[in-house]
Amino acid sequence: MSRLAELQSLLQNGILAGDNECDGVLAVLRTGNGAPVAERFGIYTNAYRARLVEIVGKDHELLVEYMGEDLFNRMALEYVDAHPSSTTNARYYSRNLSLFLAENEPYKRWPQMAEIVSIQTALDDAFDSEDNLAAGLEDLSGLAPEQWAGLVFEPHSSVRTLEATTNAFEIWSALKAGHEAPPPEILDTKLTLIVWRQDLTPKVRPQGYEEAMLWKEAGRGVAFGVLCEMAATFDQPETAAERAASYLAGWLNAGLLASARTC
Repeated sequence: MSRLAELQSLLQNGILAGDNECDGVLAVLRTGNGAPVAERFGIYTNAYRARLVEIVGKDHELLVEYMGEDLFNRMALEYVDAHPSSTTNARYYSRNLSLFLAENEPYKRWPQMAEIVSIQTALDDAFDSEDNLAAGLEDLSGLAPEQWAGLVFEPHSSVRTLEATTNAFEIWSALKAGHEAPPPEILDTKLTLIVWRQDLTPKVRPQGYEEAMLWKEAGRGVAFGVLCEMAATFDQPETAAERAASYLAGWLNAGLLASARTC
């Protein structure tokens, strides 16, 4: 390794470590009439950390608005210290933020924060997902009536599902619309959110319990006829097939399915 490459490696490692007292770096920096070497090296370290905080803030602008800049900046600096960057792609630097908020004081006292982050992360991941085609209602137009029961489905690659224990989706929606966020609440029952990309637009919406159950089973390869039977055991057997068909039409219209085929 050349002397220059060695110096560059020392400087990079010292900045990544965030240690202003890194002897290996300070020992090779030139002294002079200006600021002490530790102070000069600290400028680079602090600028690097500030840039990472900026990246987290850009990724989660609604969280910044919800927390307020002072609390957010404090939290983001703690996140930077706990999660040194391990990739050259800034897109993925915030990937552990939801877990950080859920596990660390004082932020875990406010579980809606971690769930707000999870919603935004899922939307970003949906946007970046594989660009494959979505199935539509026209793909089923030639099916004979007896073939419908054997239909099986493949979710689109952009689809993600989340389970919220708080009213984070209501908070996120209000902030997204430019409205005041409602007070945080713990939900009596978990709310399932489905996230996907329709054409070029990432979207999120809640699913009712019955739809969430049928979607989960459809993703496991359960045939449409069985889904109708499951709906019949859930509520109002006389309208079960109609409800299942309505869910299916909604999935197809929204671009949630990559394929619908007979098994």
